[in-house]
Amino acid sequence: MNRFKDFFNKVSQSKKIFSREEIKNMTSDEFRKNEKAIDYQMENIGVPSSFDLNRNIGTVTGGASYVDGMNAGDVLQSVLYEDVINPIFPMTSKSIRNGMHDMSEAKKDKNATILKDLNSINDKKLFDFMKDTTKIPVNTQGIRYNNSSSTAKKLANSSYIKNFIKDNYDELKNSNIESALIKTNKLKSPDIWGTFGSFTLYNPRIDKNNNFSAQAVDYYNFSDSKSTNMPNKWGYGLQEKGILQNYYTVTDIFKKLKK
Repeated sequence: MNRFKDFFNKVSQSKKIFSREEIKNMTSDEFRKNEKAIDYQMENIGVPSSFDLNRNIGTVTGGASYVDGMNAGDVLQSVLYEDVINPIFPMTSKSIRNGMHDMSEAKKDKNATILKDLNSINDKKLFDFMKDTTKIPVNTQGIRYNNSSSTAKKLANSSYIKNFIKDNYDELKNSNIESALIKTNKLKSPDIWGTFGSFTLYNPRIDKNNNFSAQAVDYYNFSDSKSTNMPNKWGYGLQEKGILQNYYTVTDIFKKLKK
């Protein structure tokens, strides 16, 4: 039996199936009008993409989709954060997809390596720093972005790195800084803020050829359940339901400085 072809919505009393794209384009009034029918559909067959629905496959692939435990509001926000904002905030969207869909974006990125857990960090000093200082659980899955990745390039060219180098140039030349916490700003750089919130630079230094290097370490999680920030509340809720996976990232940054 094909679950799409044979589906009947007992709330709307029709065989109408809402696609992910259709929900994304609904007005608030349209969503409220159809919310109960969407809830019923999600509980029975999920929310397919238009592509999957047209092909009558019966599975949902890629992008925002229903996962057991999500309500209609969760799915609507998932569509927003995974699909709608992607053209403007690609890093934020991809980081959410990684957490929601088993590292789906990292698996497609030739400059990213998926790490089974913290023990996959080969550098003992970096491992100890991540475990003891940033308090990342040892069994956490992770992603390593090399310095050719879009993530590394975006961080390297950000005002955060530029200002950090400017303010600490002599200390960096002398390798006197072990780590530094970098707090981002949602108004100044919304895509970096949406991806990291904050990140820690480990072993930042400037070599004899005037090249800056560091590892940007981050633990992707949502920790404040009382936050009034809507994306954070959504992420925290899915995290608590076990739907959104926490993971760590290590981004290798390399930047040639002007002499």
